[in-house]
Amino acid sequence: MWGLLPVAKVLYDEDGVATDASDRATVELAGLSSEEMRQAQRTRSRAELQRHMNDSIMARLVRDSMQVYEDAGVVNGENVKVQTVRAPCMTPRLATGPLARLVVTNIAAGFAHSLATTNEGAVFSCGYNDNGQLGLGSRRNSAEFQRITALEGYFIEHIACGQQHSLACSRIMEPGDDDDPKTRSGVCFSWGLGVLGQLGTGINISWLPEEVKLARPAISVAAGSHHSVAVTDDGRVYTWGHSEYGQHGAGETFYDLQQNAHYFFPRVQKALADDPRIKVVSTCCSSHSTFALTRDGSVMSWGWNAFGVLGNGKYQHSVHPQRVFGLKDNVTVAVGAGSNHCAVAVRPRGAHYSLSYDRILANGDFADLVFVVGGPTKVERIKAHRVVVSARSGYIRGLLRVLDLVKKTSELGVGSDSKGTKEEEGLFEVDEFQDVDAQVFRAFLLFLYSNRLNVVSHKRKALGQFASRVCCDALVVQCLDTWRKEQLAALPPPSFRRSGHLTGTEPASSEAQQFGEDMKSMVFSEEVADVVFLWPVEDSVPETFERLPAHKAVLSQVEYFRTMFMGGFSEGKVATAGNGSEASSVHEIPLHYMHRDGVSLEAFKGLLLWIYTGCFELLSARLEPSDMMDLYVGASLLGLTVLASRCELQLVGLLPQLDVDSLRACEDFAERYDARRLQTMSQQVLRKLLPTEC
Repeated sequence: MWGLLPVAKVLYDEDGVATDASDRATVELAGLSSEEMRQAQRTRSRAELQRHMNDSIMARLVRDSMQVYEDAGVVNGENVKVQTVRAPCMTPRLATGPLARLVVTNIAAGFAHSLATTNEGAVFSCGYNDNGQLGLGSRRNSAEFQRITALEGYFIEHIACGQQHSLACSRIMEPGDDDDPKTRSGVCFSWGLGVLGQLGTGINISWLPEEVKLARPAISVAAGSHHSVAVTDDGRVYTWGHSEYGQHGAGETFYDLQQNAHYFFPRVQKALADDPRIKVVSTCCSSHSTFALTRDGSVMSWGWNAFGVLGNGKYQHSVHPQRVFGLKDNVTVAVGAGSNHCAVAVRPRGAHYSLSYDRILANGDFADLVFVVGGPTKVERIKAHRVVVSARSGYIRGLLRVLDLVKKTSELGVGSDSKGTKEEEGLFEVDEFQDVDAQVFRAFLLFLYSNRLNVVSHKRKALGQFASRVCCDALVVQCLDTWRKEQLAALPPPSFRRSGHLTGTEPASSEAQQFGEDMKSMVFSEEVADVVFLWPVEDSVPETFERLPAHKAVLSQVEYFRTMFMGGFSEGKVATAGNGSEASSVHEIPLHYMHRDGVSLEAFKGLLLWIYTGCFELLSARLEPSDMMDLYVGASLLGLTVLASRCELQLVGLLPQLDVDSLRACEDFAERYDARRLQTMSQQVLRKLLPTEC
């Protein structure tokens, strides 16, 4: 943790001596049992609830949140009095206390308190506790995380912090034969300050977690400054608490100035519930606004619009849920909000690795094709690379072969002039698509290079028609899905876990796999290859080489190869190679030094396969552990940090299967090549096998 954090401050007397707790009798609020504490709260709440209902908002907030409480009765392990204060912490600080020995799975932060959950479903809290927001049964502040014992027996999965209140939700579990109430799924709890109804239980303060009654099991909870939200397993949204700024999206009815007590209990969000096409999977809150993530990946927002937090312009506020149209066709997988801002994570629009091919298309280096498009009035010439368009489009590949044949017969004098193709500045010109709009064709090329659909909405239909014309079914499907996005019922729901999060991983994975399979066909292909690496064959007299054809356009993504091919640092020599009737220049580069740096031939082939496809699964299936080590060395040498990290993780996964000698070899390898994760994990496994020696 870092920022303004709670710390324990030792109390001293007038002589500067730490005060002994035994010198002063104190009345401890924790002296009551949990049941007595609950009964006392209920009695006080019933008597005060009616008195508080008709008070103004500010009167309730000021009176109840500004009650002074000093934790002078708290002592540390040395029986010395301490007081919890807040102090700035400029760098991350490791949490101490019982939480330091546990596996934390979720965290939440409020105005001056924090919550954390563990992999066993326990909840811990720390910070200011002036209104019982820590849920410990008292109002003592705590500088260290303490377990909320009132939630023991429940497996808490979701937590949220408001300004001075807290929420928790138990995990969805399979129904059992047990009648124990603590085995119920999706139970929602609240505690802390409730003067504006943010607890949802009708009481104005609670020092212990109380159940919030919902019609269905909850799968997600969220908290604003003084309002709360829960999502149930049927995709409905329930809200309660402060409603002055439209935080509940209920229009002009039932806000605090009309009926104060209406939102002291959970109320279903009617606008979303009445639309059968909208199913919400999770929510989040800013200070006075609410956001909902729907199953189709859209985001709805409503409430106070300070600083444009709702994402729909400069309107003062919105009392009805509105879709955030600025996200356009992006599929949102996560949404989060601070006090006055909101952020979302969207699913990659295309295969993640293929996005790097954008640069190849944009800069046009090593281009060997030019497409003439735009019609007779507005002709545009768009550069492209045969290696990419041939791998990704069977139609374009076949068209280029036909045009090559036409050109060949024309040069032999058999046919007429080759309509549609000619040589200009080393580029092969194709004018078969002169009737296609330039924006549409650029969007088509972008899809081939990056598997990503990006075109203005009024051109999307034309793009789909052109994709159908060139037999690009994947692009046709993406265009159709985008057109139908508003008709949610007609679309198959994306992958959705029971916990309420849109995973969005399966489509991206399949897209990456498809892109990798397409580009794999060009690895070591001599078709339009413009560079050949010469790998020396060991113990050959005279020296011979294994030829590894490649394509500069693809390899230029890597700075190592780009420097090798361009400028005054270019290496190798230019040779002439025949391609049908054509003579083309091929850059031949001998690699005498690679194997001396610890890179084997198989590892180098793996490096090229990764650069072309970006698909690690195609690599891991064909490499032994020793080859994986060589691949790590090569990836580090070429600056492929992502590949190096994947190789290191693969090797770490093999460590439990190795014997002591192999583990020591891995440790030496990791130390030599600065594989720190592998070195640390090797040492840990060795310590388990040889505890006395290590």
